[in-house]
Amino acid sequence: MIAQPKILIIGNGFDLQHKMPTSYSDFANHYIETKIIPEIEKIVVNLARRNEFLNSLFVGNLVETRKKNRHHDSFINKVYMDIASGQSASAAQYLKDNTDKLDTVIANSFLGKLYKSGYDNWFDIERAYFHELLIHKETAQKGNRPAAKKGLLKLNMEFDEIKKALVEYLKTIPIAKDPKVQRFFDTHVRGVKDVYILNFNYTSTIEDYLLEYRARQDIEVNYIHGSLENNWIVFGYGDDTDENYQIMRDLEIDELIENYKNQAYSKYDNYSQLYERALNKYSDYDVLVIGHSLGKTDKALLSEIINSSKLGKLYCFKRKDLEHTPELVEKEFDVLNKMASRIFSNELDKRIKMNPLSKSSFFP
Repeated sequence: MIAQPKILIIGNGFDLQHKMPTSYSDFANHYIETKIIPEIEKIVVNLARRNEFLNSLFVGNLVETRKKNRHHDSFINKVYMDIASGQSASAAQYLKDNTDKLDTVIANSFLGKLYKSGYDNWFDIERAYFHELLIHKETAQKGNRPAAKKGLLKLNMEFDEIKKALVEYLKTIPIAKDPKVQRFFDTHVRGVKDVYILNFNYTSTIEDYLLEYRARQDIEVNYIHGSLENNWIVFGYGDDTDENYQIMRDLEIDELIENYKNQAYSKYDNYSQLYERALNKYSDYDVLVIGHSLGKTDKALLSEIINSSKLGKLYCFKRKDLEHTPELVEKEFDVLNKMASRIFSNELDKRIKMNPLSKSSFFP
């Protein structure tokens, strides 16, 4: 009997399992070291008086400290003194330990809010962006469309800055391979004639695991959100089934929906390829979720895959690193279970089709 086709949904947890520093917190720390500190050095060391990257009030305080050699604010004083004495690494660590103050340091107010909130995950960032959109939506609904548009232009410009910095950062991370993951694929992918991989990551970590299968199996990888090699990425919010999206669309302010993922899906053929090469092609299929949170930021696309009558089983996997703490295994799986409940259109389908915890395998 030939195993039915499998669609693999790959998320950032896949890269994190490989010890690749691809979480938002990894990026945020790198940004402090490579972007924020060098800009502060321009004021403190190179004696510049203006800087568009930094908050203008913060720049003014640094210039004042330079003149008086001390500042009444202990935060500003510590940053200035560390950098002035050549201890930039100490200043960077201090900023990492005090991210709640970075909104007073950088000009990018959206990124400042992200630092202040102390997020760890990328889906939190996309969700935070969505909440900013809601603020501007409400402003427009109250009749102040010019203010909403002005705020949105600034928000989207700041969001684009983060996207560009993210691509730069990810390109510095070497691809890793783990023999335990290869054995996982040997178990779940080897011998399956049709395998379609929907890769939500921008990295190509998955590719090395597929080399020996390609000669005998029909395996395709779809970088649904773009890749580092293509020099474009999709990063934004993805639940266009939410009633707020319908309102934003009908307000006819383009900037409100500019970074919804469905807008990017219309620009590139990755989305149509998913249908042509998998969803329309297969008469039935199983779905394996590997390292994806099943969060609302990708809800619309995931719903099309999971709520299809063609879906046989939905497999989520337990974390191997938690194997010896069963209560944490159950807790992590319970989070996925709740996320899946928000995607399945009815609970009966979920109960029938989602593989239960007791029967789920470990992902290395």
